[in-house]
Amino acid sequence: MNGPHPLPRRADPQRDPLALTEAERAVLQALRELRYGQVDVIVHSGRIVQITRSQKLRVDER
Repeated sequence: MNGPHPLPRRADPQRDPLALTEAERAVLQALRELRYGQVDVIVHSGRIVQITRSQKLRVDER
């Protein structure tokens, strides 16, 4: 088959309540990569539209 790759199937919460959308996976990835800090998720009309990750760098000066 010599065409573009098919797009991944979007999660359908009606069929599979445990299925994750790509945006939900991105939130989880941001959390997993964070050691100290915060993850802000902006939602409009029930859809994730922005993910902001702020990470703190702890400096121990003794």
